[in-house]
Amino acid sequence: MRILCGIAIVTLGLSAACASRSDAPITTGSGSPASTAGAQAAARLTPQDLEARMKNIGTTSQAMRMHLMANQLADAVKESQQLAVWFGDVEQFWAQNNKADAVKWAQDARTFATAVAGAATAGDAMKATQAANNMQGSCKQCHGTYREMDPAGGFRIKPGVLTP
Repeated sequence: MRILCGIAIVTLGLSAACASRSDAPITTGSGSPASTAGAQAAARLTPQDLEARMKNIGTTSQAMRMHLMANQLADAVKESQQLAVWFGDVEQFWAQNNKADAVKWAQDARTFATAVAGAATAGDAMKATQAANNMQGSCKQCHGTYREMDPAGGFRIKPGVLTP
């Protein structure tokens, strides 16, 4: 029963996050806000959008891991829910760029982030940590194929990955 309640809470949280995400103005590659729901659905994520999500994912993922280690599960739930939303954006970016393997890795990462939220909500830190490790594995697969270290710090898309 406790697990079912946790899953229901996580599902509602992710639904709310996704609903609020669709109401928020989306900026196009030029930085101007898209004005209609149709424009939001059709908005193309740029490499700069991906980089912004990746920076947020990196920071939030580290914070989530620290909260899991400290058994601060409520904080880990919030972070993992946000990660699931951002991995949805990453999935959209790679789908727009016809990289099916990267889409799959982003979907897997989103699934694992959701599993972290469910397990943490249910009070199962061990299961949440395992899901976080699986999420990190999906990240590593994609980074190994499509990303490289940036001399300025962090990661960037490897040259030649995106076709014009």
